[in-house]
Amino acid sequence: RANSLLYTTIYYVRQTLRPYHNHIRVKNASDGYVLETKDVVLDVEKWKKELALLPAINETTIERYTEVMQQYKGPYLQEYNYLWAEADQYRLEQQWLTVALEIANFYLQNNITQAKFWYSRICEFVPETEEAHFALMKIYAYENNHSQVHKQFETLTEVLKEELGMMPNSEVINWFKTWKKK
Repeated sequence: RANSLLYTTIYYVRQTLRPYHNHIRVKNASDGYVLETKDVVLDVEKWKKELALLPAINETTIERYTEVMQQYKGPYLQEYNYLWAEADQYRLEQQWLTVALEIANFYLQNNITQAKFWYSRICEFVPETEEAHFALMKIYAYENNHSQVHKQFETLTEVLKEELGMMPNSEVINWFKTWKKK
């Protein structure tokens, strides 16, 4: 019965893909099926390639970095719960995170508004990134925005407890305690 359902499914997939036969085909393989593509651009592959070709971040390249990074909309295949995609999701997320932190750190030197934007975006996409929360806490402290410092510390503490079962590292806790005393 399973084989019959598989063959029926493959038949319907082939019928659906028929208008695109010059670009996408399902072919029989030795012990299964293979999806072949020709002249097809995958957004994730395009993004990885563009990211890899970027030179070092500086005043002249930062705009291009932000353009490429804005293409990232969240985890790879996030709307599906595919176990096989988890490794790729993690790898792509870490690649995005590394570059996003570089951008945020670059902006920290000369554009505090953009730095806040990027650190906030990091906290949105990878909430357990302590470095981004801590940077936001310091920015808010610099701006004398006491409520935001408290809120950011509480958010970080909550995320780390829920996601990882741990507290912020001692550097963050000590900084927060010292800041509160002031």
